[in-house]
Amino acid sequence: MSLSIVTLAMLVCASLPLKVYSKNFFFNTSVTGNTNRYKWDSINKENSLDVELKPKYRSNSGITLSGYVPISKSFKGEKKWSLSDGFVQPSYPIYEYEELLSITGVGRIYGPLSEASKNDTKMITKFSVLPTFSADLSQIGATGLGLVYRPQYTYGVYEYKTSLSGKSNTLHTFTQLYGISFDFLEKFSISTSFFYSLYWTHKKNQKEDSFYWIQEASMIVNDYLSWDLGYSNQAGVKKDNGYDSNIKLTDDSSGTFYTSLTLKF
Repeated sequence: MSLSIVTLAMLVCASLPLKVYSKNFFFNTSVTGNTNRYKWDSINKENSLDVELKPKYRSNSGITLSGYVPISKSFKGEKKWSLSDGFVQPSYPIYEYEELLSITGVGRIYGPLSEASKNDTKMITKFSVLPTFSADLSQIGATGLGLVYRPQYTYGVYEYKTSLSGKSNTLHTFTQLYGISFDFLEKFSISTSFFYSLYWTHKKNQKEDSFYWIQEASMIVNDYLSWDLGYSNQAGVKKDNGYDSNIKLTDDSSGTFYTSLTLKF
């Protein structure tokens, strides 16, 4: 299945805002430059460019349908553009308590857009459920402070249990997001987000846990443009010896600096 129904749905969603525009339709696109921490003359130096297309439709009843199509280009090796797996995301506000606490129901259906998903793992689709719990602590005197917790369960559907490269495909993924943000001077914010992921394959083996830690500073330029500057670190939870923790804010080999511009229509 080289082009799934989900893939077609995402491409349709991406084209809608370009043809029909109303107060219910929105379209965001982000361009992000990334560079790792190796020296510029190092053989391990990597630079890349990411482009994200994010159409959104919000109904009058509060239901939101979003699309996400990521495209990236590495400036190392073949230096070609490539697609990553995208998704369609419906969401709906479930509960709100005096603007202090809110719960949003969120789901995702992924499409196999990447070369790895189409030609190696033979992914058909993935389904995710990720309810989001948010707290605006401004309501109790902590002006500008926000918290978020989001557990995410993902189930993968593949043509085969084993990829063409011989590895067992990932069947279950459970990721927890913990986030803190602080808004100040109306246009500025800083935030940190920590992701912890666990994986299980078709052979019922648990793969190595991983973490992803992001620190970011953001500025709203105007109603249509925002700018982000950040640093991220993504790696396995354990060091090579399998015992010591590898979770840390910065790392010379796995850390990445990035800057991003987002246009909103």
